[in-house]
Amino acid sequence: MHLCTTTRHTDWKDGFQENNCISRHTDWKDGFQENNCICAQQPGTQIGKTDFIDNKCICAQQPDTQIGKTDFIENNGICAQQPDTQIGKTDFIENKCICAQQTDTQIGKTDFIDNKCICAQQPDTQIGKTDFIENKCICAQQPDTQIGKTHFIENKCICAQQPDTQIGKTHFIENKCICEQQPDTQIGKTDFKRINASVNNNQTHRLERRIS
Repeated sequence: MHLCTTTRHTDWKDGFQENNCISRHTDWKDGFQENNCICAQQPGTQIGKTDFIDNKCICAQQPDTQIGKTDFIENNGICAQQPDTQIGKTDFIENKCICAQQTDTQIGKTDFIDNKCICAQQPDTQIGKTDFIENKCICAQQPDTQIGKTHFIENKCICAQQPDTQIGKTHFIENKCICEQQPDTQIGKTDFKRINASVNNNQTHRLERRIS
């Protein structure tokens, strides 16, 4: 049986359980399932608060304790963001990657270097601005260009968020998942649902379909 790595903070009483790593908060009663990828951003409860759930990784940002403080939990590594040295500066240490966020050149500017995994959330620049990169999933919210407008570029997927139909409405296109953000229930609430989709690496695809 696969056991999920569990972490606890004095200021963050999350418990991770179940084979697929399900995370629950006292102020956030969402349940996560599926085996490969589940992500949810909930800036309504906390500025830029984000939980990432994947069969190989769980990440949680706690901006209430420190701006942009992030703990990463993965089967092979634990990474931490240290904004106390610099706003949004992030060092990731994992068996296969080391990533660094460079805000000294530009606020929230992030360079990602790795083949399989990069994650960086920057709530200090804009509420809920988030970049998620993993070998099977990349998500990036860029409210600076347009409310919730998002473009994803990865070897296996290109995704686009269409806020013109609804504020923060998001459609993700990836070989194994399609996601939709539903702010009508909660600001920035995002639910991900998987399907089998074939995506051309060289073209941008938009899914004009809402997942109920």
